[in-house]
Amino acid sequence: MNNCYPSIHDLPPSPRDKTGWPWTIESAPYSPSQPVEKNWPRVSIVTPSYNQGDFIEETIRSVLLQGYPNLEYIIIDGGSTDNSVEIIERYSQWLTYWISEADNGQANAINKGFKCANGEILGWLNSDDTFLPHTLANVAAYTKVYPDAVMWIGACNLSDTAGNVLEVVEPRNITPQGIANWWYEGFFYQPAAFFSATAFEKVGPLDESLYFAMDLDLWLKMIKAGHFVTTNEIWAVAKRHAEAKTVKENEWLHAETITVVYNAGFRKAATNRLTRLNEYAVYQDKFRTRLRKGLRQVLVPL
Repeated sequence: MNNCYPSIHDLPPSPRDKTGWPWTIESAPYSPSQPVEKNWPRVSIVTPSYNQGDFIEETIRSVLLQGYPNLEYIIIDGGSTDNSVEIIERYSQWLTYWISEADNGQANAINKGFKCANGEILGWLNSDDTFLPHTLANVAAYTKVYPDAVMWIGACNLSDTAGNVLEVVEPRNITPQGIANWWYEGFFYQPAAFFSATAFEKVGPLDESLYFAMDLDLWLKMIKAGHFVTTNEIWAVAKRHAEAKTVKENEWLHAETITVVYNAGFRKAATNRLTRLNEYAVYQDKFRTRLRKGLRQVLVPL
């Protein structure tokens, strides 16, 4: 794909029951008089996906309809057996690269995508999440004002599958200790987080042994490499649904998070998290059993 971006009239027609962004509404176009290579840093977005046919078309359209003049969009599908590949193929002419083949999980897919990327700014957008209009232009503007940052982070809407906003999550307490105390103190949603390709080259790639907390592991490495810039502008939407792995396997998520925090050198934060979870687990037998099983599996030395 070149630096030209599609309009809503170029893309395949939306399903009849879909309206609004990004189905029947697009980002307003930018002036063609603005030299692309000079004014717009290249942004590379990777979407890892596996059997997300119910959501991936909305994700794709939310990226392509940004109207951003210097975009690389890469989709790494893990060999889906639903209709995902059919959907991706419909949009393939506007993709920089895509592939559908078996992989070793989400982190592996994201790493494969970033190996193909040439952008100055990187981000990944899971195939059940979306960007809001003008997100990429807003991110680019922040990188111009704060060129020395290693990450630029916006707010994120948490929504249900019908698109109803359940909560607006703004970045909070973005310090090394705050991030180590993830959720309890520091927190932001991954779809609204973008980072410097130069910094990622130094601290990456994502740890492919991690199933849940590969993003937190990266943030803890990134914040040691430089400073983060945050804004309360809403840049993305994260969907909450029953099939999301962070919902279905929440206890394993906690176990892996403790391990990542401990291994990053924040042992007190890891111990405090374990204490809080144990206090909760007293009232939840199922949670306690699965948490302990998860901790045994990841071998947390606490």
